[in-house]
Formats: sequence, C-alpha cells, structure tokens
Amino acid sequence: MMRGTKKYLEAINTEIEFKNDIPTDINKYVDKIEKLAGGIESCWDIFSVETRHYFVNIAYGFTKASSQCNGWQGLLIRFRLILSSLQQKEDLFAKYQKSFLLIPKAVDRAIELRKSKSASKLWEKGQYLLNKGTEIDNSEKGILLPYLKHLGRIPEEQLEKNKPAMAWEKARMEEIKRKYNGEDLSL
Repeated sequence: MMRGTKKYLEAINTEIEFKNDIPTDINKYVDKIEKLAGGIESCWDIFSVETRHYFVNIAYGFTKASSQCNGWQGLLIRFRLILSSLQQKEDLFAKYQKSFLLIPKAVDRAIELRKSKSASKLWEKGQYLLNKGTEIDNSEKGILLPYLKHLGRIPEEQLEKNKPAMAWEKARMEEIKRKYNGEDLSL
C-alpha cells in the first residue's frame, strides 16, 4: 500500500504537456498513467466511497476516450506520432492506445479483488455503523452517543480531550525506561 501511495502521489505530481490533444511526451504520459493505475489498485481500500465512484467514472471516461484511436481519428494520431516513433525507435501510437485501458483495468481488478476480501467488507460495515450511529435519536438509543461524540470534533478539541491519556502514556513510558535502565526495579 505504501508503494501504491508513492506511485499515486508521483503520478499526481507529474505534469504532462499536450499539443493538439496528444501528450508531447508519450513515454512520460504512459508512465504517469501506469503509476496512477497502480496507485488506484493498491490503495483502493483507503479511498472513500465518493473517491471510488470518481475513479469508476474516470475509468469509464478512459474507455470512451480509447475510441479516439480508432477510425480516421486514430490515423491522425498515428500520423502525428510517426516522427517521434521513428526517432525513439518504438511504436508510440501502440503505447498511447494501450494507456487508455490501464485505468479501467486497474479499477476493475481493485473491485474484483476486494469483493471476496473481508477487509473491505469490514470497512463497509464500519461505514454503515458510523452512519447509523449518527442517526441515533437521543431519546431512544442515547447509550452509544458518548462513544460517538468525538467523531465531529476539530483537531484542537480532540487534542484537548486526549491530554490526560497522553500524560498517562508519557508517564508510563518514563517508568518503562527507568525499569529498562535499572533505575527502578520495583515495577
């Protein structure tokens, strides 16, 4: 997941220049799309539901855009890339054409792999329970509200609320260090 996150962030930070709706550097463009696809696939579990829907829509857009490589539009693109292909001694049109399927395939694999895994189901169940918990009426089932009330706090409020726990943890760590260093063997 860490590698996927790194790939995803690298892809996001890579700038691509376009000329006539075609990337000026096909290899850089394909590398960006490959990293983005790898990041989407490996980090699918940590994306929110809205982000997942966004990526599904992006995959659909890439699938629709792949049709531009067919027919007379494909011939125009092939013609525009012919000089660059000869200079680099590789078929840049084929690379460009295949890049349109990287995102849809990554999204499809991510969805299919997560269908049978319990982690994604656990995440979905947690989201469901969180949504249900916020719907609880005070008069009927107010028992859970003290446990859920920290969810809407701003970071400063959360830090203030957690100061006693942090102080206890710091004191406990100091005790453990003293014990480990042989200063206080009574623990």
